Amino acid sequence: MSSLVDISERMTEATYFVALPRPEAIPIPAIADAFAKLIDRDTKLKRAIAERGHAERALLDARSEDEMRMTALFDAGEGEDADPREATAVAEEALKKAVARIAPSAKAAMIAYRELRETIAGHRKAWQRIARKQAEAARDRLGIALKSVELQRVEIEQAFGALELLHSDTLPPHVTLQVSAGAVETDLAIEHLSTAVVVVDRRVRVL
Repeated sequence: MSSLVDISERMTEATYFVALPRPEAIPIPAIADAFAKLIDRDTKLKRAIAERGHAERALLDARSEDEMRMTALFDAGEGEDADPREATAVAEEALKKAVARIAPSAKAAMIAYRELRETIAGHRKAWQRIARKQAEAARDRLGIALKSVELQRVEIEQAFGALELLHSDTLPPHVTLQVSAGAVETDLAIEHLSTAVVVVDRRVRVL
């Protein structure tokens, strides 16, 4: 499960791909504000694109509506004075307005995207320092979690081994605690967690 906000657009007027933490999770207020602005502009651009799509479909419906209306009128002998583009004209005007909103919306999104890039570049060192401290703290907490799981593994082995030994009213010939399925699964968790600790520690040291 990703904790990042992904926004992207690929069109002539605007092309950008961004994946960052939610604005409230970004520790640099200026960057958080710039990203929030881009999210807002991207949302408005997506809405404008969607409205254009709706207007295009509405135009197709309007043309069909006009054709059926005119056919019915001519069939009744009353079509000479009727407007054959009554619904079409309205739908075309709506589509023109929807299309006209795309370019300025896209340009506004690109302005916000450039501002975000500039803001990140301007606060790079500060964010880097904070991120390194966060990464080190997360690594340390991960190590603590690993030790805790290792201790719980002992409890699982002993407790579940005893439960399985005592499950039947009659003791087995050999009074031995068996390694339970729970302990085996915990071993797998420890293995994965140990690998994660090593990888995270290595990355913290490199970056």
